[in-house]
Amino acid sequence: MGTVKIFIASSAELEKDRKAFRELLSEENDKLHYKGVYLELVQWECFPDSVSKTSKQDDYNEALKTCDLVICLFYTKAGKYTQQEFDTALKQFSKKGAPLIYTYFKEPEGAETQASVTNDVQVEDAVELQSRQDLVKFKERLAGLGHFVTKYTSTDNLKLKFLQQLDFLQDKGFEKLQGDLIKDTREAVTNYINNINNANVLGDNNTVVQGENNTVTITHTTYINPIARNPNKKPTNYFLCRSLMEALKEYNTRAERFLDSTVDDSDKDTWQNQEDNYLPKAKTIINESFASIMGDFIFNVCGSGNQKDYFDVTLLTTKRMLQLLCYTYISSLWDQQKDLKQPLSPELLKYLNKIFYAGIEQNISLYADLLKSLLILFQEPKFNNPIPESISLFGNFSGDSTFMSTCKKLDDYRTQYVKDQTMPEVEEIEKQLTSFLVSLAFMAKYKMISIKNIGYEALRNNPAQYVHAYNTLGVNKSPIYKLQDSPINNDSVVLFKDKYENGINLFPFIIDMNALKDQKEVKICFYASYDENDKALTYYDTDKTSPKDNSGDVKIEFNKELISIQNDLKQINSTVEREITDFKEDNGKKYQLMKMYEVYTTFEEAKQSFLPD
Repeated sequence: MGTVKIFIASSAELEKDRKAFRELLSEENDKLHYKGVYLELVQWECFPDSVSKTSKQDDYNEALKTCDLVICLFYTKAGKYTQQEFDTALKQFSKKGAPLIYTYFKEPEGAETQASVTNDVQVEDAVELQSRQDLVKFKERLAGLGHFVTKYTSTDNLKLKFLQQLDFLQDKGFEKLQGDLIKDTREAVTNYINNINNANVLGDNNTVVQGENNTVTITHTTYINPIARNPNKKPTNYFLCRSLMEALKEYNTRAERFLDSTVDDSDKDTWQNQEDNYLPKAKTIINESFASIMGDFIFNVCGSGNQKDYFDVTLLTTKRMLQLLCYTYISSLWDQQKDLKQPLSPELLKYLNKIFYAGIEQNISLYADLLKSLLILFQEPKFNNPIPESISLFGNFSGDSTFMSTCKKLDDYRTQYVKDQTMPEVEEIEKQLTSFLVSLAFMAKYKMISIKNIGYEALRNNPAQYVHAYNTLGVNKSPIYKLQDSPINNDSVVLFKDKYENGINLFPFIIDMNALKDQKEVKICFYASYDENDKALTYYDTDKTSPKDNSGDVKIEFNKELISIQNDLKQINSTVEREITDFKEDNGKKYQLMKMYEVYTTFEEAKQSFLPD
């Protein structure tokens, strides 16, 4: 599409909405630039205040004629100049087929009628009352154009509705859509323009149509019919899969071959919609590109069968991915601080305190803030950054980046659902999840393994070797065995890029519960909370897809059993033999308790290193 010029028109009362729209286009440009698309915004704030030979409004109208899209926003009034801009756009469309016109009418939730919300204007004001009546009358006039009234309740709702239209425009193509609209609406538009002179309304907010003396008042409609949506339909993930594949192209040769060679030229623009052809292959590549927990999360997302499941899995995926990043940096910081002893900022200490002393699992926003604070620290040259690509998530660290805004928005949706059981439409959930996951496409470079066991091989007259038994997460369920020259921490979950021996040990923040129980299967659990009163750690099972499902969660409590194990280990370590045969008896019950004790005490060590008493 190249550069798409977008003109936004509204009265002064919608200044915040215009600002939100401007921020939306900035966010979209961050994602569209690699497609060769740039959304250029034109609005009256962008024009210089210098003296012009023509009126400032004439300058606006001339600029409007060069735009591809015109967005008109209305609330309690249709301002004189906003209406003039609408009619200028409509006349230009009738001549040139452009710009395409989108109009939105704001009706906040809880407002019984549009008259119930106003800019502190008393309803007794005659001009205000007339203005509202004019809006209704003009809505009826626009019905002749075949318009369907599009309302928006908030800035987020406005963004969603426009993005749906933008997706539709990209899928169909500007020229094709333009041609269809010219053909379908030529007669109606002509009649509308011819009938403008018949309007007769009252008040200062009426429009003066360019080149005409009479005035009209315009209510909100949408020139392009909104796409029908069913919020309860099964998520398709078309947008998610296409966006992720394009983002993965930089990191994965399979994704690159798929997009460049597998997809036919005739299907380049719509391959993601072909569920019986390209889409299953794309999903497989996506899942396998992230040979880690992330691949499992995306698999669960794509398997969601309805809006509520999709919402739940999206929130869980977002939180677990943020936890993975945070725990990686906390683990790396713990290791490096032993030598560096770098003072930590008060802000970082505040977030670490919330994590280590969390009576309940923290929210998405908290983990996003913690990650940002950690990354600020890891910009110091003395630190070795375990995931250097993650610095890009927060730009220059001033203000909220697109990534941070996405995290906050998803957390806001969670809060809203807790409050009144309402959730965004499927398309909005998918949009935010896509933005989040695309930002983390670089994680395709990384892998995760669970170290099950470390064996020792020392044959006579031969150098000693170690047998590493591990599972690659997200790829296979059977252990892999390798001979290595050096050992590695057993029972650890490791994140790495090239060699796992050089990776980050995530224990005790991420654990393989089955490895601790000496079982072959994998059960990855993430640290969630610490109850200081009960001295209990809670770990969440990553296989669960619902926040209400706690069947696989693990609670490690420093109770009488662990105290007994602690005393036994002290006694054993004081002897020469250090025998623990009885730990393996009774199906290894005491041995498993010993492992739980190791998790608990290691967590305490980490906590004390950052937050000493």
